[in-house]
Amino acid sequence: MNVLFPANTGQRYYDIHFRSVLEVLRHGGAHVELEEIPSESETLIIVNIDGQWTLFDCSDAGLWRSDSRFPVFKFHHRTDERYANVFPFAPVSFFNWVGFGCLRAEVAYDPARAMTIAMRQRPYGNAVERRNAVLAQLRAAFTDRLACDLLPQPAFWRNVSSIRLAVCVPGQNNNMLDRGQYQYMALGAATVSPYLPELLPFDATLDGCYIPCRDDYADLTAVIDGIDDEALLATGRRAADLFQRTSMPDRLVEWVDRCLARYRAL
Repeated sequence: MNVLFPANTGQRYYDIHFRSVLEVLRHGGAHVELEEIPSESETLIIVNIDGQWTLFDCSDAGLWRSDSRFPVFKFHHRTDERYANVFPFAPVSFFNWVGFGCLRAEVAYDPARAMTIAMRQRPYGNAVERRNAVLAQLRAAFTDRLACDLLPQPAFWRNVSSIRLAVCVPGQNNNMLDRGQYQYMALGAATVSPYLPELLPFDATLDGCYIPCRDDYADLTAVIDGIDDEALLATGRRAADLFQRTSMPDRLVEWVDRCLARYRAL
């Protein structure tokens, strides 16, 4: 796979979304060259893959209404969005894939060894009210079992080995896969959040890979109290397997190849 990818010319999200796609392509075996490629949207990445102009829509909210002449790979694709030229793509997770391999070998999730309920998310943007309200609920219910201090990223990942489960309140909207949640899922941790109607590469869903609660979090405490260690461990294992099957660089490059072939056959 030969790719022309936008060079960093000061794009707002280059260090996050652009970098995520770039590292996936590189680590997935594509030959990548950087070139100045303008875009009309700060959340739209325009690349050329083997001669085919292709779009990566990295917006959190809704589908960018693209010209149907081009294939689109959509971050946070929803199960109720179906267009012939739009294909799901994995949201941002990790940048350093060699480091992720080492981390995955190091971290061992075992809810039977821990009592800690973690919610390590910064209240900001659209999530301020929701995250503050959930944090207050958890503090009242679990007191000293709750861990809510923010950690540097490496410590945040390694903390998977020290928790029973993690509560995740999504960011831009209440029903999307948050980056921190997907990182914990990749490392085999059980997470709790509202319903996540996301479609991942290879048309995979998140069903069974996290523990759902109500959108208003009214049942959150009961959900946490009502799940046993065996179910938590099984949920985490399914989540890690899902990540391995859908979101590793080699699988994503395979998915892009497959979808572009499907697009050319339209």
